[in-house]
Amino acid sequence: MKKTIDERLVNQHGALRESKSDARRTSIIKAAIHSIATKGIHETSLFSIAKEIKSTRSLVTHYFKNVDALIEATIHYVLQVGQEITVASLVNAVTPDDTLKGIVNATFDWFEREPEHASVVELALYYASFDDRYRKLSLAMRNYAESRLLAVLDADPKWKKVSPQKRRERARAIRNYHLGSVVSLYSCTTASERETFQNEVLKTTRLMIE
Repeated sequence: MKKTIDERLVNQHGALRESKSDARRTSIIKAAIHSIATKGIHETSLFSIAKEIKSTRSLVTHYFKNVDALIEATIHYVLQVGQEITVASLVNAVTPDDTLKGIVNATFDWFEREPEHASVVELALYYASFDDRYRKLSLAMRNYAESRLLAVLDADPKWKKVSPQKRRERARAIRNYHLGSVVSLYSCTTASERETFQNEVLKTTRLMIE
């Protein structure tokens, strides 16, 4: 059976969700998220993470042999959380528009709950520009998002008359618009503007489907 992107992310780095067996590992990853968001990647080291969790560098290296391994696991963890929030937002979706609204709102809900995750997502996009590991992950995430959007288009009688290639192109265009919106959200807007911005993104997304 082909694994979903969710299963691959979890299996590649172990059970990243909070549990008794991985509580220490998760605490290290969460400390890395905080460090990246507040100090930047260049100030994030195994020593600084150990200090953050009031432990020793040797304990951190027990879980992550070097800072690259920690950053990779941190990026996977953050993206997994984002996917879980998206899936949860679609549980009660009945109509295609419910699904579309859930997809758009999930990203905003994600960064509302976990604002420090935005810095890790931007770091992942930067790494994807030159590192094949992150480029492959970025492509997998893109395909995951596009499949959700394609389901919305496939349910629209008007779009059923359009070729599969054109539908995929439009799903990709919407996904790229959402990605750009996420970057703008945390680099160009203030907290007071976010609700208006969110509504504008949903309105524009609907127009892209009409």
